Amino acid sequence: MIFLAIALAALLVYLLQSRLFTRHAFDSLRYRVRMSTSEVFEGEDVFLYEELENGKSLPLPNARVEAELPEGLSFRLHEKQGKNRGKVKLSASASSVFALHGGETISRRWRVSCVKRGVYTPKGALIIAGDLFGTDVESKRVELTPDRENTVTVLPRTIDLQKLFTFTDETDGETTVPRGLLTDPTRICGTREYVPGDPLNRVNWKSTAVHGQLMTNLEEYSEKECFNIVLNMQSRAVEQNPGVPGDPNTVELCITVAASVLDRLAAKRQPARLFINAPSDGLDAHLDPAFEGVADQRLMITREYRGREDTLETLRLLAALPMAFSCRAEEMMDLIVSDPARFARGGNLVFITSYLDERMLVFHEMMRRAGISVSFYVTGGNRNAAAIPPDVPVAFRTHRGEVLS
Repeated sequence: MIFLAIALAALLVYLLQSRLFTRHAFDSLRYRVRMSTSEVFEGEDVFLYEELENGKSLPLPNARVEAELPEGLSFRLHEKQGKNRGKVKLSASASSVFALHGGETISRRWRVSCVKRGVYTPKGALIIAGDLFGTDVESKRVELTPDRENTVTVLPRTIDLQKLFTFTDETDGETTVPRGLLTDPTRICGTREYVPGDPLNRVNWKSTAVHGQLMTNLEEYSEKECFNIVLNMQSRAVEQNPGVPGDPNTVELCITVAASVLDRLAAKRQPARLFINAPSDGLDAHLDPAFEGVADQRLMITREYRGREDTLETLRLLAALPMAFSCRAEEMMDLIVSDPARFARGGNLVFITSYLDERMLVFHEMMRRAGISVSFYVTGGNRNAAAIPPDVPVAFRTHRGEVLS
């Protein structure tokens, strides 16, 4: 009888503690996350601090927290067993175990790699709490509300464009010369005979009178121009899903190229403006009010940026761009062609795109007739290079130098 009484008492205690802890495990339980910094560059690391607070007097003897990160951020974890022991692996989730007294708060620190540009808030966590023996558990999903402490902006990194891109003078690929894409009309290095297609504003009338035939100025290649940068968010001419790029990797490289061009311009205090066929939700502060209503909200036209003081603003804009397009590239080009003097002030335009098609070559010709120089950065390779006229300046991505993952 004594053993039976002890067994019944033990069972009663077990049932009572199980009911007590599982029923009140999540009462006054708070989960918070903060990041060590609010801004980093792509490829850098930050620290994530997760905090679990037990605000009630009842202890929490057994709690497991499974934190999750959005795509673009990864926990840096060390393998603890097997042949890869000690090596670092990247993971979208990480688990930790807590045991808290009543009124106690415990904080843990995680190292997080910022793999891709964007604006991120951790997804939240799944909290699994149990009784004293860990045999009876309950779970609760905790979602985080974005705020200044738990949000990190990953700015796009810049690259050496001359290493990753090559300007093709001969489109058959036999001759390639890495250099700038645009010429500086103030730096004349000679003259040559006029050929059909040369802009009339490059004709040297004094030399024409001397030689008795039309002569064209030869200009040195430079970047000392007012830049108008078109960023095409489409990955191919025909996308399978409306508004969503089919190959986001080439579009991400387009954004990286735009950041790199803007960084170089900022170092020389050269003005630049961006034209982007992306949704502008939440990005109104970057838009130029002079173009309000012109693009019918399909095209983002930013204010003019100049110098290092504006560099962070441009990178923040590029970091916040959604992986989506608001209109087709054809619509964007039609809008620019409708008023070249307004949309390409300064006489030049740099077109950054994942692909190069016939419509873009027609756009180049139409802008050339309007006195606007158009050059291209193509991030998707040079599969159609043989079809490009020799007078179209194109920088193709190469397989040498720095390669983005």
